[in-house]
Amino acid sequence: MLVKIFSMKILSLKIVVSLFVSFSALFSNVTEMAKSETQSNSVQQIIALTDSCWIYRSSNPHLALEYGNMALQLAKENELPELTPKAYNVIGVVYRNIGKLDSSYISYKLALRIAEEKGDSIQIAYSFNNIGGYLRLMGAYSQSIDYMIKAMKIFENNDDKQGAAFCAINIGILFRRQHDFTKALQYLNRSLDIRKEVGDKHGLALGLNQIAEIHFETGRYTEALESYNYLLKLYEELKEEKGVSAVYSGIGGVNYELGNYFVALEYREKSIRIDRVIDNKYGIITNQNNMGKIFLALKNYDKAESNLSSALSLATETGFRDLEMDIYHNLANLNRLKGNFKKAYEYVIKQEALEDSLFSIGNNEKINELQTAYEIEKKDMENKNLKKSYELELTLRYLWLLIILLITFLVIVNWRRYKNHKQANKLLSELNVTKDKFFKILAHDLKNPFNTILGYSEILAEDFNEMQDVEKIRLIKEINSSSYKLHTLLENILKWADSQSGTLQGMPAKLIIKDIVDDVIHLFENVAHDKNLTVTNLIPAETKILADENMVQFIFRNLINNAIKYSSRDGQIEFGITDDENGRTTIYVKDSGIGIKKEDQGKIFKLEKFHTTSGTENEKGSGLGLILVKELVEKNEGKIWFESKENGGTVFYVSLQTSK
Repeated sequence: MLVKIFSMKILSLKIVVSLFVSFSALFSNVTEMAKSETQSNSVQQIIALTDSCWIYRSSNPHLALEYGNMALQLAKENELPELTPKAYNVIGVVYRNIGKLDSSYISYKLALRIAEEKGDSIQIAYSFNNIGGYLRLMGAYSQSIDYMIKAMKIFENNDDKQGAAFCAINIGILFRRQHDFTKALQYLNRSLDIRKEVGDKHGLALGLNQIAEIHFETGRYTEALESYNYLLKLYEELKEEKGVSAVYSGIGGVNYELGNYFVALEYREKSIRIDRVIDNKYGIITNQNNMGKIFLALKNYDKAESNLSSALSLATETGFRDLEMDIYHNLANLNRLKGNFKKAYEYVIKQEALEDSLFSIGNNEKINELQTAYEIEKKDMENKNLKKSYELELTLRYLWLLIILLITFLVIVNWRRYKNHKQANKLLSELNVTKDKFFKILAHDLKNPFNTILGYSEILAEDFNEMQDVEKIRLIKEINSSSYKLHTLLENILKWADSQSGTLQGMPAKLIIKDIVDDVIHLFENVAHDKNLTVTNLIPAETKILADENMVQFIFRNLINNAIKYSSRDGQIEFGITDDENGRTTIYVKDSGIGIKKEDQGKIFKLEKFHTTSGTENEKGSGLGLILVKELVEKNEGKIWFESKENGGTVFYVSLQTSK
């Protein structure tokens, strides 16, 4: 009986345990299902919020940011980081539209970092494409195309047509900005083909708008107007306010070029009203800048200055550096027409400084051909805008051709001379470096003096009778100074060419070094006086050396030029000699200037480095002078070295044979 009762109790316990386990499993499954369903709902919500952010990116950017941040917060709460890269990329686009470029860049970088952690190749590609777009707006074109090419490869490998279309239009815009319209159209048409294939009307309109811009920029105003009128209907159908604004802006631009200034002003005002509603900073700056140009043409200088000043303030605040550069150009024209030549000159300098900083960023081999085409096109546009005369433009091009032929000749001569030498490969490498550096010299050192000469000579030609004598003298002095810089640069290039081809031969003679230095000091007397520098020659009259006179003059002309360039106002420059135990004469050139940074000292005299920095008053140099000095010293069986301390001055020593 007890056994039976015990067995029944055991059975009952097993049933209870079994039921408990079953209910526990059931409860666990229900909980997991509920959790899974909740997470699934969250995923759908995050996707919907991100899509809403994209939809409202142009028409209502601040609402778009709210949607984007809600998506990020929901992803964080539900531990879904894999959904954040797309949200960050879209938020970055919104920030770009409202002119917060730094915030857009941070968003793109966050998207890239998380996408790389999660292995999301598509969002990696979108991040690359967006960063490339940011760099394009900053003027860093070679870095920009590097990112875009990486993005395009990923999109193509993943057969992502929508992404490839975005990337293609971005590259097309970049080439358009650099005036390589053939390549621009190639990529824009590729983007249009994809948009048509996938049925993306918004993307199609964006591509057509860029093609309309190319019509406008190439002077095909009839085709541009036809494209803008078609686009206006398309954007109104799509209810895309930013696109409508862009079309109004384009129509305004065409009418300005056709001389219909009041019609142009009407369309610019329509465009800017929309831009202010949707907080499109790029559009606001563009329209204010162009309204300034219109008022300039109407000779309403007060309104022109008001619009241009507002545009410059907003461009500086947002960081749209390409627009800032164009505004400086228009402000220079405004002040020139008002007769304020000093202020006009200041704006020209600002424009050139910004231009130099924009187009020197990221010099990359993948875009060498693009950059060369851009430089030529840019010079042509500058010549047109400043109304350069045909003869001067032709002279400049002949000079380019002459120096390029000279470089080619040097490469050929040196290759033939050393083709069987054991160090042929090393020599070719040095020659390539030299050739590239020569192009850099041409692009920068020739450009600025020529711009100054051409610009000021044009002002003198057009406004000579209206100008004060003191202003005429100042401009003439500027032209003279720039001409001297050009002469010095060409002299250095030709001297270097002679040294490389082996035709530069010295004729040693007994020289009184004090007399030579006195002549050199006299030659630079005005330049030194402009910076209030004291130049002293302490070399004894009886000191004689054995060397080639022309070469010695060249050596000390370059050394005093450097000393003046890197000396601050009210400084001192001193020539003298030091004791030499080897029966030689060592001449020193000592300045109280800014010195040479420790990390840069190893680059001096080295051909492969071609080091140069701006002077204390932003004087430009090619870096070729000291390389030539070293070669000429060595041709006279001498040695050259220096001692320098940053902000503590520099002393150059030249040791030459003593004449007995």
